[in-house]
Order: sequence, then structure tokens, then C-alpha cells
Amino acid sequence: MTLIGIVCLLVFLPAILSQDICTTTDLNIRTGPGTSYPILWTAATGASFKKIAETSGWYQVKADGGSHNGEVGYGSGTYFTACATGGTYNSTLALEYSAMYWLNPNHNCASAYDACSPWSCWGIYCGYPSHGGDCANFVSQCLINGHHPPLNQGFPCRGYPCGKEEVGAKNLGDCLANVHHWKRTCGLYQNPPATIKLGDVLIYHESSCADLDAHATIVTQIVSPTDVRISCHSPSLKNQIYTQVTSKRYYEWLEYVG
Repeated sequence: MTLIGIVCLLVFLPAILSQDICTTTDLNIRTGPGTSYPILWTAATGASFKKIAETSGWYQVKADGGSHNGEVGYGSGTYFTACATGGTYNSTLALEYSAMYWLNPNHNCASAYDACSPWSCWGIYCGYPSHGGDCANFVSQCLINGHHPPLNQGFPCRGYPCGKEEVGAKNLGDCLANVHHWKRTCGLYQNPPATIKLGDVLIYHESSCADLDAHATIVTQIVSPTDVRISCHSPSLKNQIYTQVTSKRYYEWLEYVG
């Protein structure tokens, strides 16, 4: 049996504060409380902020994650809400995204690897050197496209760099299991759970289920209870049977339970 090696490892990023409020749409963050003030940056839908004060319906906020983490500005209070801690995940939309972007990233290759254009890219795509691999970033994007709540509630859900995703494979598993309450089953060459579904997640670990040397994938095809297939970045694979994807020995299955 030929095993396919991987290059997606842990991506180290700074810790992020806990959530307070999130944007409901892409929102211009300005220097003051009104549209006459210059734009500092545009926050993505679902970006987390700490609310500092309110002036005539405008919130003074501090970015809580992403590339502007810690920066302060103003945004219209109309476009903020309490950050979601649950939601209805649509795996069909997640798989549609996976099928569209498994081979190449949803990223403008003319920009920097960590630029949100609309997403960053941590693998060797676009001629970039690898920055730890793009596996968790890709799986995060699939989940978000499936209307899963943003992964930006604070460590291990760091929402970096675009405000909604987790780009470390080990952290992604902890984020889904510990914060978003996905069901986790992990063990040495762990068989797929009988209840595994399309759009669920499989993370591989090297020496234990807690190993930082990890690789994230999304379940995109189920041929039989033992023939479960995944797609991923770093490397780009589509509908590959899970047992032939990596030489890593510990399989962490994550099931969305609503």
C-alpha cells in the first residue's frame, strides 16, 4: 500500500482574546463614528471584536483576532451581533467548496501568502515557500462556506489571519471539539465511526492524538463504512481513501452534531 506523505504541520500564531461581538457582513472600520471618517480596514463577515464604547449608534471596537488584532476603530452598530457559538452547518455547501478549490487555493497569488484575498495561503501554492502547510486553512474555509460559525472565539479558535479560520491542524481539532462541540473519536489507526458523515473532519497525528505534528482533511466521499474518502491541501488530494493519505498513525475523527 502506497502512503502519501504530507507537509501540513502546526502553524504558530499569537494567542487571541475571547470574543465579544462579531460582524454580520463585510464592514468598514473607520477612524471615527461616522461615514465621513477615513476607512482603516474592511473587516470580514464574522470577524470578532471587543466593544469599547458606543456613540450615536456607532461602536468603538478593538479587533479580537485576524491581521488587525488589537487595533481600535469604529463601525456601525447595525452590523454587529453577538458571536455565534452554534449554528446549522450545511455540509453540501462545504463539499461544493472543496470540489472547487481542492487543487488550487482561493487566494490571489499576486498578494502575500498571509493576505486575505479573499483567504490566505500557507502551503507551497502560488510559488510560495511552505509556511507550515495549508491543510487546516483549507478545511476551515470549507466549513465556513458551509455556514459553520467562524472559528475565532480565542485559542484554539484563533481566527487568523482573516478573522474566521484556524490555520493549525491540531488547533482545528481542539477548536471543533472543545469550542464547537463536535464529537471526537481518536486512536491508533482508528476506524471511521459508524456515524461518520460527509463534511465531517479527519485529522491525522504522528505519535499520539495530542501530537502537534498533524494534518487536517475533510470527508468528501463515503463508499462504505470502511471506505471513507477525504480531500485536502498540502498536498492537494480529492476523494482519496483515508488509509492511504499519510504515514501518520493516529486518526482523529470529528463529527458535526449540531
